[in-house]
Amino acid sequence: MREVHRVLKPGGIVIIATSSDYVYDPPYNRLFLKSVEQLDVPLETGGRVEVKFSDIDLTVQDYYWSDEDYRQAFSSAGLHFEKCHHPLGRDDEGLEWKDEKDLPFSSIYILRKP
Repeated sequence: MREVHRVLKPGGIVIIATSSDYVYDPPYNRLFLKSVEQLDVPLETGGRVEVKFSDIDLTVQDYYWSDEDYRQAFSSAGLHFEKCHHPLGRDDEGLEWKDEKDLPFSSIYILRKP
């Protein structure tokens, strides 16, 4: 985040998209993910998770960061939090959304360099 701050011009905006906290919650039923397994228990910021996609044969290791910790990292780097968008699945999209209609799959942060 410090590097993002360094390269942005004053007043510059950065958009950061990441998985929402809900994706890592085991009861969360996701359309495109088969499973999310916590490799480090208890799951804390920096903890590893294994994500298996259901529509393709792909498994990746990821690192969990909570919304609170993301915001702290942005602030510590000197970036001003403008807004966070949590998109939800809609019936008119033609997909058979599961929990994504009620709980966001992603968090999209909009930040500005003062």
